[in-house]
Amino acid sequence: MARLSLITAQLIQKQQVTMTTVISASGNSAVTSSFIITYTRGSTTMKPRSATELSGWIHFPMPGGTSGECLDNLMVDFTSQSATIKTVMVYLGSANVFEEGNLGKTETFTVSMSSRKILHSGGGISVSIEVEFETVEAWLSISSVGIAF
Repeated sequence: MARLSLITAQLIQKQQVTMTTVISASGNSAVTSSFIITYTRGSTTMKPRSATELSGWIHFPMPGGTSGECLDNLMVDFTSQSATIKTVMVYLGSANVFEEGNLGKTETFTVSMSSRKILHSGGGISVSIEVEFETVEAWLSISSVGIAF
């Protein structure tokens, strides 16, 4: 048994084991005044209010992550019909620390933030998402939004 522990310790020393921390918000935590919202089993389905209001923003407050870690990836788990996610923004407190536009996403996606070296220094995190609908019958359903450190 001691031999097995020694081998395990040597392997751990040779291979750095890293764990990823992920914080997330369920779809039903969405905040918006732009769209008609229906909450169902942890997700939010949204539709435009009228043919003249086909775009707007939704916001997801998230629990704070671990201070001193860099934000690596933003993940959005969703489905849609005749709707796209155009822009995503990440805020640490009131500071906009990340923005990615011209996305044109129609289904679940991940955006890398690691090249920006965004260090979380504590406090709240929120994600804002710009949505555009093609028609008044279109819809978009978000299951979750997450950030990996």
